[in-house]
Amino acid sequence: MKPEDANAQAYHGIIVDASLRNQTSLKKFKIVSSKKDEDWTLYKVEIANDKIESVIELLKAELNPKFYAHFYRNNELIVVLKDAVFKTTINATDWKKIIDYGAKNGIAREQLDFTPCRIQDETW
Repeated sequence: MKPEDANAQAYHGIIVDASLRNQTSLKKFKIVSSKKDEDWTLYKVEIANDKIESVIELLKAELNPKFYAHFYRNNELIVVLKDAVFKTTINATDWKKIIDYGAKNGIAREQLDFTPCRIQDETW
């Protein structure tokens, strides 16, 4: 497999520092970049295709309630919450179930936008 093929198989994702019960968990991720906003630091991470299921399990154990992480690759979107995992497409019309679930569990609707959700849309 060529290096560019390996990257095509990788997921990118966004993890918020405050979302993790244990900040040292971030050391387990390949951090591509980070961005600080008013309240949090957001980390863009890269996950090898064959590691995504173990990352999902790690995050289910480490996420604070009222937070989520999301991962994307090609047309695929995975949203991980403390007690649920949603696998869907990057098409926003497919997100209603996830948004309703997140809002019901205390996440502000305006935070449930899952962007970026395509590598070509990443700006940081």
